[in-house]
Amino acid sequence: DTHPDEEASNTIDMEFEVGLQIAKMLGYNTNTEHLPCAWGHMTSDGTTANYESLWNARAISFYPLAMKAAAKKLNLDLYVSASSEELLSQCSSWNCQNFSVDEVIALQKYNFQQLVDKKGLQTAKNFFKQVNQHRVEHMGMASFFAEHWDAKQPMLLIPATAHSSWKKSMRLLGFGTSQIIKLDVNNRMRLDTGSLERVLNNAEQKKIPIMAVVGTLGTSEFGSIDPLAEIVQLRKYFSNKGLNFYYHIDAAWGGYLSSLFRNEDDSIVNYSEIKEQFQYFSRQNIFDAFSTINEADSVSVDNQHLDYLPFSNGAFISRNQEVVNILSQDCTSILTENFTNTHSHLKQFDEYILEGTKSGANATACCVTHKILPLNKTNFGKLLSNSILSTEYFVERTQQIIENLKRQVNIIVPMEPDTNLVCLAINPINNHCLTRMNRFSKRVYDRMQNIPEALMLNKLLFCSDTSLLHSNLGNEDAQYLLEMLDIRNNSFVVNIEDPKKQTNSIHVLRHTLLNPWLLTKTDGFNAIDRYCGYLEKIILEVVNKESSNTLIRVGAR
Repeated sequence: DTHPDEEASNTIDMEFEVGLQIAKMLGYNTNTEHLPCAWGHMTSDGTTANYESLWNARAISFYPLAMKAAAKKLNLDLYVSASSEELLSQCSSWNCQNFSVDEVIALQKYNFQQLVDKKGLQTAKNFFKQVNQHRVEHMGMASFFAEHWDAKQPMLLIPATAHSSWKKSMRLLGFGTSQIIKLDVNNRMRLDTGSLERVLNNAEQKKIPIMAVVGTLGTSEFGSIDPLAEIVQLRKYFSNKGLNFYYHIDAAWGGYLSSLFRNEDDSIVNYSEIKEQFQYFSRQNIFDAFSTINEADSVSVDNQHLDYLPFSNGAFISRNQEVVNILSQDCTSILTENFTNTHSHLKQFDEYILEGTKSGANATACCVTHKILPLNKTNFGKLLSNSILSTEYFVERTQQIIENLKRQVNIIVPMEPDTNLVCLAINPINNHCLTRMNRFSKRVYDRMQNIPEALMLNKLLFCSDTSLLHSNLGNEDAQYLLEMLDIRNNSFVVNIEDPKKQTNSIHVLRHTLLNPWLLTKTDGFNAIDRYCGYLEKIILEVVNKESSNTLIRVGAR
């Protein structure tokens, strides 16, 4: 028998190993001989990992200000870097809030070493003890900004389609949701980088710091992938202008799709291989997104989605493991021991994460899963490639539904799938009212959920519903979709049936194709064929029922 403490140590090692497994899949360096070296750990879900990313971002954003205050307090001549003659105590609040992650880490290490060399270890320890006294984590938001009266509260930039956890994150960290700027998305439900660029230009001109920018690798509503490679380019451009920000990718849904882009040696696959294998998934913007994940400062992943594990499984991955020096309240002991050559400190990571005691069973299950099916295209990626191929088949199969029902309804796929989620919008022929269209679509959805046959089919193919919000789309993209559906009279603004009400969304059926064996045939048909036949049947039933009700109303008149 093993002692409970020994068992806990074993599962902590496994949790740490899972973090490294996922980091490799995402393209990060995990070799401690090369810096920056990534690290990661498991969380209860992607939401908690998102919380942790902002916890890291806040620490990075405010740490140089705390160092500046400590240098002033102790009257120490500390420099911003080895190549700079600017004293830290004279650095403006704007400049202090615009260090990158690597620059903050370098600032801490450089000044620690300078103090040790010139004034001794005890002086270095005293300085960093004073730094801790001036940190926002110690002083609280009000006292911190009172001390740094010329500093401004930083903003968080997220796409309009971002998960609700970001609002909760800002509340938890004491910033408030008023510090969030929601960026526009296009009619493909992807972040509009033009909107991001305009906000960053405005922030740079008005000297408003940006704590973090969030990109999404698979939105929870639509599975859409933001133009992550373009975010990277914008960050480099604005960094050269003096505006830096923490960059996080919310990959709770699509993170594990990275396994499709990794060879067995963890190198990225050639784009030509992706083009040969897939149709929609082979678009250049998707490949660019996955190939630039390792430029992000951190990534959140939900193992409970595309890793096929039970709930309460997620992970947080950080590009630079030395960020824990900034999170630690006693960084001098870590810096003294030069921890960067070993992962051992990180295995005792309760100081660097938000959660406390966690289930060792989750870490064990996840670690073993990744060992049996390594996270590359040859192993785990095969499961997810089947899921993507099923998605592409489903999109093609809907064309047959569209053709078969073209006299009854107008069906569109509002946006081509970026991952394995497919949405369908349905409008009866000759209907130009959005309210009526939404009502019809909801009746189709309700009908599909309420008969025994649906219960059997939904075990094979899951159908849910959601809405495309006008507030997310913007006028131009919203009108584009309305025209495709033959909706007129600007129905997003006025409800034709009741002018006092406003219709602000398009109801859609959403399909999540997780099962990797949906294309397996039984009796000559696969699950998708059976579902599509069933969907046609339900749509016709609702059309006929509505026609019948219309005739009854006309007869009554």
